[in-house]
Amino acid sequence: MPDKKPPVDVFEYTNKLDSVKKELHVELFLFNKNFTPYATRISDVVSEQIKTLFVSEFINEIQIGAGTGLSVRDIDFQSDNTNVLVREDLSKVHHANNLVHFIENDRDDIVYFSEAEHEFRRMKGLMVRVTHATDRDLKFYVVRMLEASKVVTENGWQVADDLIDVLQPPVAFKFPTDNQTVIIGDDIFTFNQSKFEKTFNYDYVRLIQADNKAKDFVKKFKISVASDVGNDLGNILRENTSLLNKFLKTDIELMNQETVIELADTMQLELMTDDQGAIIILDKQDLSVLLDIMNDNYFESPATGNHYVAKTKKAIVVAEG
Repeated sequence: MPDKKPPVDVFEYTNKLDSVKKELHVELFLFNKNFTPYATRISDVVSEQIKTLFVSEFINEIQIGAGTGLSVRDIDFQSDNTNVLVREDLSKVHHANNLVHFIENDRDDIVYFSEAEHEFRRMKGLMVRVTHATDRDLKFYVVRMLEASKVVTENGWQVADDLIDVLQPPVAFKFPTDNQTVIIGDDIFTFNQSKFEKTFNYDYVRLIQADNKAKDFVKKFKISVASDVGNDLGNILRENTSLLNKFLKTDIELMNQETVIELADTMQLELMTDDQGAIIILDKQDLSVLLDIMNDNYFESPATGNHYVAKTKKAIVVAEG
C-alpha cells in the first residue's frame, strides 16, 4: 500500500494563490439534497464577484489567521474551534468526494441548472471550482451551504428606484458570505465544522462510533466485504445515513454467525457465504438484510406461511396465569 500523502500546507498554498489570483478562473456549480451537481452559466460581473467574495476572502482569512495563531487540526470531538481550521481526508467525506469526482471526470454528464426543471429551492449548496491556466496544482473548490431563508421566489417583491414591483426573475438568492469549506487535493478544510457536517450529511461522531462498533462486529462475525466498496464496512455506512443508524442500534450480541445463516436460509433470503463460511457483503442491500436478521425483523406468518420483514415492532405482553 503506498504511503499516504501528507496534508497540503494550506498557508503555503494560499500564499502561492495570492501571487497569481488575477490569473485564476472560476466556475460555479450547484448541488441538490441528493448531491447531484449542476453546471451554471454566470455573467462576467458574477465571475469577478466570485473571485472577490469566495477566492480572495478565503485567501485573506488564511493569511490573517497565520498572523493571529490560526492552527490546522484534524477533525475530532472538540467543540471549541476558535481560530482553528479543521481538516479531514476528502475520501472519508463520501458526498464531497463524489461531487468532486463527478465534476472532474464526468463533466459531459452534468447538465446546466434550469429553474423550470430543477427548482432552486431544492439546491443544498454551491461549489466554486477554481483553476489556473498553466499551474495544475492550483485547483481547488470553495463550498458553501445555501440557506432556504435567503431564497426569494416569484412571490417576492423588488424595489427599483421609487417603485415596488413584483420580482422580475423567478428566483433571487443571497449567497452565504462566510468562509465555510475548501477542498484542496485530497484534503477538505472547514472554518465551520457544524455547517460542514450539515452540508455533506457527515456526522463525524456517529461515524467514529460506527467504526469502533465495526471492529467488534468483524471480531464476532466472519464477514467478506466486496473490493468494490474497499473491503470495509465503514465505506458502506458512510454512504447511507439510515443504514448507519440501523447499524448503531443493532445488538451484535443477540445472535451468532450460525443462527444468522440458518435464519437467512429459512427465510430464503439472498445472503451468501463464501467457501470459508464468511457472510458476503457486496453492497448496502446485503448489509441491510444482515442487520434485519440480527435485529430479528424477519418472521413467518403462522396463518399463511408467508415471510415478512417488520419495519416497526411492538412486543405483545402476555398476561401471567
